[in-house]
Order: sequence, then structure tokens, then C-alpha cells
Amino acid sequence: MKLTIIAVFFLTACFSPASSPYSSAQQRDQLPQAGNFAPAIQSAVVKKVGFRMTNWQTIHHDGTPATQERIATLQRIGCEVREDNHGGHVDIGFRCVSWKSIPAQNDDQQRQWHAWLVNNEFETVLLNPPANSPLPAVGIRLLDWKTIHADNAEQAQSLKETYELIGCEVTIDNHGDHIDAKIRCANGATLGLVNSQSAHVWQEWLNKSGFETQHDHSADGVDAHAGHDHTMAAQGNAGQGQVGHEGHDHATGDHAGHDHH
Repeated sequence: MKLTIIAVFFLTACFSPASSPYSSAQQRDQLPQAGNFAPAIQSAVVKKVGFRMTNWQTIHHDGTPATQERIATLQRIGCEVREDNHGGHVDIGFRCVSWKSIPAQNDDQQRQWHAWLVNNEFETVLLNPPANSPLPAVGIRLLDWKTIHADNAEQAQSLKETYELIGCEVTIDNHGDHIDAKIRCANGATLGLVNSQSAHVWQEWLNKSGFETQHDHSADGVDAHAGHDHTMAAQGNAGQGQVGHEGHDHATGDHAGHDHH
């Protein structure tokens, strides 16, 4: 069975600012505390903030220290960053096609990074979010090892990064003519998603992948992207026919693999 990661996320900005736990557009310029890129001291519960942006987004390079720091942060977390000189002004484009993650040392750091990423228009997933998080959550577990066939090293690495992002153990075995990724999540984990639709998409994919899942529908009205400024995303996708996070179809994405369960 062919595994496919993440279908279409339809995130909108149709809610009022008061309805969102991350409602301030200014947070996209407020960076988390220094030292976030050092390896976190592992505690009993591993915390991460996963992120991805499949389409190019654009910001105006106004030369201010805040913009310079923002560009440096995008580069440090692994985004592609390019400069577009339009004669009279300079724009900065950025994207992050594959899932990446930032380790968080505690709940506050995880909240700060999540708020910053959301307000910069990234898709996000939290590994083991704070206990009082308002975000919709999906509990996951995979007791036995599962093998997924990858067609090449790039796909195997993508599988590894994605499954490690959600708290799985992953081993890669290269057999010459093909590569196997073996995964399990025996201790279980909790994923915090931006809204209920995202939670349902993740849960459906995980169920099809053989995971046990649990989802509490009490937070289904929450949307972390509600109430903040999507102007940047709209400008960044001008000419591409997409605004914000609409239209991300990963039905033939780079996480496809063959199930050898």
C-alpha cells in the first residue's frame, strides 16, 4: 500500500482576532529567546515544533534590523532564501519544501516558536504540546516495527525526517536496489495541529499507516491561523493562483512509499 503524507490543508483567515490563541500579526517579527538552535537537553518528554512551507513567500527587504534578523532566522532553521532585486526595491523569497523541526527545551519555547512560525505562514505540527494547549490534538502509537520501501535516498531521508518529527524511532536500511525505512512509536506521542481539519487529515493518514490514534473533538473550533495577517502569503503567491495555505495537495508528494507491514 502506498503511503502518502498529508493531504490538502485549507487554512483560512476568516475568523476574528479574538478567536485565535495566536492572533497578533506582529509575532512574526518577534523571535524566540536566544540559544534555540543548541541541542535541547532531552527530558522524559521530547518536544519539537515541525514546520513546512511548500510555496515561495515574499517579504520586502526594508533594511531594518528586525528584517535582517528575520532573514537570518529563516536561513538558520533550514529554509531556502533568495533575493529578488526589482530595481527600486528588494524582495526576499523563502520556502521550506520538506518537513523540518526545531527542538524545544520547554513549553514556553515551544509556544514561542510555534507562534513565530504560524505568523510567518508556515504549516506546523507540535510534538507533545503543552498540557494546556488550545490546539486540536491527535494521540498516536505504533507498537511494532513497520517497514516502508523508499525508491531512493532522498525519499528515504524525507521519510526519516517526517517520522522522527512525530516522535518515531526510525532506521534506514539500504539494500542496493531499494531502501527500507523501519519505524515504530512504542511509547506513544501527542501531536498538536493548527486546526481541526489538519488534525483529521493527520489522523486519517496515520490510521492508514497502521498507527493507533486518538482525537478529542472538543478543540475542533480552534484555528491557530485565524485572525492574523495573511497579506504576506497572498503577495508571495501572487501569480501562482494560491493564497495562504490553500491548495496543498500531497497526494503524489515525496513521502510516498510502499508498505511492507
